[in-house]
Amino acid sequence: MIKALSLAGGDKLSSGDGGRPERELLTTAGTLEVFKDEHLRLLVRRARLDAELAGAKSITLPPQLTDKETIQPLLAAEEAILLARQRQMVAQTVSLDEEVTVLTQEINTFEQKRTATERQLEQARDQLAKITQLSDNGLALSSRVSSLQTNVSDLEGRLLDIDTSRLQARKDIGGA
Repeated sequence: MIKALSLAGGDKLSSGDGGRPERELLTTAGTLEVFKDEHLRLLVRRARLDAELAGAKSITLPPQLTDKETIQPLLAAEEAILLARQRQMVAQTVSLDEEVTVLTQEINTFEQKRTATERQLEQARDQLAKITQLSDNGLALSSRVSSLQTNVSDLEGRLLDIDTSRLQARKDIGGA
């Protein structure tokens, strides 16, 4: 009842100063109860945070809270928060593991593309060397040499793009 009166602003006894000490007493008593409740809430929250940091499945209450009857609703709420955060952490871990798997597969694909492109580049360079020799002897058109040079340049550019994509995927794995 004291708490209710203090939260409501106290008891209106008279319009004079005679009721002021009682009013202050009620207000102070109500404020004290609010602070006690807040202290209990914070102790239970700290116990939950300690459990989270320790990776515990449940909250271990400090000795000063074990005999409090009013603690059960607070404990139930904090236990629910603990379980929700644990589920969220598991879901995030699974999601990150899947992301790393996808990125690893992507890197493997880029390496396969790089190997294939290197083979194409080697063949294009060999062909360019042969056609350049024929062109120097007047047996091939210079447009054919120019076309092969463009092909070699395109393949070299594709290799650079593959390397850039592969490095980006590795960076993404590091960020995950």
